[in-house]
Amino acid sequence: MKLIKWINEDGSEFIYQEIPDIKKYQDQRIFMLEEIASLDEIFMDKYLNSDYTNQDIYQALRRITISGLGSPVLCGSAIKNIGIQPLLDSVINFLPSPLDKSNQRAFTIENEREKEIFIDITQKDKLIALCFKVSYFPSIGKVSFVRVYSGKIQENDIVYNSTKNIKERANKIIKIHASSMEEVDSLQTGEIGAIIGLKKTSTGDTLLNSEEKLFLESIYIPDPVMFIAIETTSRADEEKLFKALERLSEEDPTFKYKINEETGQIIISGMGELHLEIIIDRIQKEYNLKIYSGKPQVEFRESISSKAEAEYEFYKQIGNKLQTAFIKLEVIPIQEGLKIFIDDDQIPEKFLPAIKEGIRESLAFGVLAGFPCNGIKVRVIGSKYDKDFSTPLAFKVASFEATKLALKNAKPILLEPVMKVEIITPEQYLGSVINDLQSRNSEIQEISIYQSLGSIVLNKVISITPLREMFGYSTSLRSLTQGRGTFNMELYSYKEVPSNIQENIILKGTL
Repeated sequence: MKLIKWINEDGSEFIYQEIPDIKKYQDQRIFMLEEIASLDEIFMDKYLNSDYTNQDIYQALRRITISGLGSPVLCGSAIKNIGIQPLLDSVINFLPSPLDKSNQRAFTIENEREKEIFIDITQKDKLIALCFKVSYFPSIGKVSFVRVYSGKIQENDIVYNSTKNIKERANKIIKIHASSMEEVDSLQTGEIGAIIGLKKTSTGDTLLNSEEKLFLESIYIPDPVMFIAIETTSRADEEKLFKALERLSEEDPTFKYKINEETGQIIISGMGELHLEIIIDRIQKEYNLKIYSGKPQVEFRESISSKAEAEYEFYKQIGNKLQTAFIKLEVIPIQEGLKIFIDDDQIPEKFLPAIKEGIRESLAFGVLAGFPCNGIKVRVIGSKYDKDFSTPLAFKVASFEATKLALKNAKPILLEPVMKVEIITPEQYLGSVINDLQSRNSEIQEISIYQSLGSIVLNKVISITPLREMFGYSTSLRSLTQGRGTFNMELYSYKEVPSNIQENIILKGTL
């Protein structure tokens, strides 16, 4: 064991020293080695025979990390740049290299269905890369960060974006090292870099060097669960605000914005209070805009509780031409998502996109309070068209109105986001934390020991809690645990809102 000491203010230089009074730390080291031995049989044999080296410890930690049984924890300070070098060394020592995984999971399309395949990443002539982040730099504009799984990308190469079915040119390739940039000729298998020139590529897109329906597993992007209304202090800044919002939504796929058609307000949506606070702070600091914001609100969803049918006939003269269409459809409750099927073979193919677009637009605003719909399958079961007077616009309007009527007949309900909350708290505050969760209508799923070091015991609590009950929870938890408790949460599912709260939301449009 050695002591690492940083000797300058920017954290760039450090030295190893002997640990004073090393006996004080021997018990913790033995505890660490026993934990490693309990997770790795190869190291256990060497540990029991007292025949192991530091290299054996590193190799055991690497096997444990790659298998997902555990992960090393390092200390440091991001503000003072302390601990960065050991962290980067640990990335090399413990995380898997591309060569540890010769086959990469991917998907292709066969007979309009997604099929899972595994591709050989040792193929040097086949480019497969994933865009995992998009950022904007003041000096160079949009930059797409990519990881190359196989083959290579060279400067000025034309790459095929299979996700969006477009071709784009990689004008420049750079590697970013902290605050400095290095221009390179290419990115090889396993490398991470950034490309300038991909104007339409976004997070989660797959890049290839040939036109084929091949996709890497995309990044899961959950729907926003909270929204807030914002406005600029002057109308002159609105154009700058929309430009900022467009760039921020490209950089962060979990952030979305829209204009409320009824009120004209700009609505921004994200994954929670902190997320929206950071977005507003970035707008003000990075784009030099002063904005006002309202109170954060929960992003509800609407669904249905029963099956229903409806039909609508569009018959109207627009301009000098009569336009007609007739649609009959049914809506069916499903577990998750939105699905649209057209089971009527009599509809000409040229009208199908318009019908689907009309249904999608109708499902974007529910019939109870105007929230987006979820958990609904729409099936078109009948239609009538006139070869002289039917148009795509007529079918779009007919399908839009028929969907609205069907939703009203299907006993619509309001859904709220329910979060999976994981809390780490010292044992002495466990009772207070649980009582507070129960007061927030939480369902406690797990209480366990997270870590035990001598007399210090940390407990882990997992609960399922409505998001509407989580406003200001970080402040409450700090107060309950004297600043020693931490929590994180993620979207678990959507559940029906209690009837008394649902009535209030429908009347006011919010809680």
